[in-house]
Amino acid sequence: MKRFRQLSDREIRQTKKDAKTSLPNFPKAVIVFHDEAVKFLSTDRKGSKEENDTLDKIAETIRQAKKDGVKMEVCMYAVKIFGVDPDTIMPEIEKVENGWISVSGYQAQGYSLITVP
Repeated sequence: MKRFRQLSDREIRQTKKDAKTSLPNFPKAVIVFHDEAVKFLSTDRKGSKEENDTLDKIAETIRQAKKDGVKMEVCMYAVKIFGVDPDTIMPEIEKVENGWISVSGYQAQGYSLITVP
């Protein structure tokens, strides 16, 4: 499995805290997963213990983000391309046909795009 830099739960919470204290109106947040990142959203645990532990940490961060009001979407085109079983995508994440179109729609509504490599 290709390694991606994972934002820690602490980094995500600090960013949210900074936004709440620095901005007059707290922004709405939407995370749109695409590309190989979709592999991290599956409930399947077929890897090593280390990989599964990492996936469990990511899953907990996603569940907490959902509780915190962050909307999340996954690009089903990427799910298909990267061979992820659509039925195993975490239920906290809304499925959209094409993540790039979704991102474009959010930008048209005034959302800013922040990419995480």
